[in-house]
Amino acid sequence: MVGAVIGALFTAFIIGALARFALPGPDHMPPWLTILIGLGGSAIGYGIVYGAIGKHAASWAPIASFAAAVGLVVIYRRFVQKRALWGEEAFRFPERGFGVDAYRERLKRAGIDPDQIGIHGYGESRPPEQMVVRTEGVDSVTKSTVNADMTVDLRAALDNKTQMDYKADVKIKGRLGILGDMVLRATATLILQEFTKRLHKGLGAPV
Repeated sequence: MVGAVIGALFTAFIIGALARFALPGPDHMPPWLTILIGLGGSAIGYGIVYGAIGKHAASWAPIASFAAAVGLVVIYRRFVQKRALWGEEAFRFPERGFGVDAYRERLKRAGIDPDQIGIHGYGESRPPEQMVVRTEGVDSVTKSTVNADMTVDLRAALDNKTQMDYKADVKIKGRLGILGDMVLRATATLILQEFTKRLHKGLGAPV
């Protein structure tokens, strides 16, 4: 029983996703709505085939289900999103609809203006200018706590290069904190070196 339900939901999701891709332009909607469109299209498609032709024409049911799901997407676009179905306006990012506001916010946080998304794609994005890294750990030997706040500023340089400036505020509490300023400075330097090494490795740049 559970397997049949999961299979039906998976099939509905595939039908709904294909129906979305059948129309031009972005169609960002939550997974539950994609499944709902697939289920609705399947119910309509199978109902039409079985009612008009009979069970002996069951092989036509998937095609009818897909066509019905496309029809539901058309209705959703026209009457919920108030969007065009064809032409340049169809490629604009929607302003209304289920899950659209949350997706627009995610795009803005990524430096992409959703209103600039159109026939030419995602437009121009803004590269990140600052990264803030906060770490916390415990020294395995002295059981001292280490808290570090690191701020990395990225600025465009000549020859398509990026200049990286960083500063760190390291706080150490416990036995390690009483060993003196030299140890603290050395610990902070090691933390910065390890951070820089991992950052270069993550970016694929030579250390």
